[in-house]
Amino acid sequence: ELQQGDLFQLPENETTFVNEFGKAIFPKVLDYINQNKVIDQPFVDDFINIYENSFSAWTNDFDFMMLSHSCILPDASYFDQWHEIYPNPFNGSSRSGDDFYYNLISLHDAYFTKVVVINTNHKYNLKTTKKKFTELADWKFDSTQEFIKIQFLNDRTNLVIINQHNTPLKELLEGYSNK
Repeated sequence: ELQQGDLFQLPENETTFVNEFGKAIFPKVLDYINQNKVIDQPFVDDFINIYENSFSAWTNDFDFMMLSHSCILPDASYFDQWHEIYPNPFNGSSRSGDDFYYNLISLHDAYFTKVVVINTNHKYNLKTTKKKFTELADWKFDSTQEFIKIQFLNDRTNLVIINQHNTPLKELLEGYSNK
């Protein structure tokens, strides 16, 4: 029979999210392993209940949102900056290039947090983003201002719009995630 010490320990540098949720679900997983049971609907229901009852506030935590994301970056020079800020292995994909609208179409269908970093053609790119996501229909923005806008979407993911002018990306994100 398996005991907790028989399984791997999460490294200290793993995210708080993974560690805390792992500890909460571990007794259920251990029970299923010891009974040689496959994952079934009651397991899934328990998994969801544990998350909803103890961890649902994470959906509003910026660092949690960024665990798994796909993003549009202004140009290739942003890749290194972005991966310095979010180096974790759960990241999705990043795109850059001249065709903002095409990149936005690809991003629209991502199953996790969608990030749009805008540092040029602010007015056009913000309007285009607003048109592509119907949840932004009533959104008013000032394209001359720096901001980070987070919108929960109908597909149950978050859209993060970063309108950057002069502040370095890392500084802009650190300032937001510390709020």
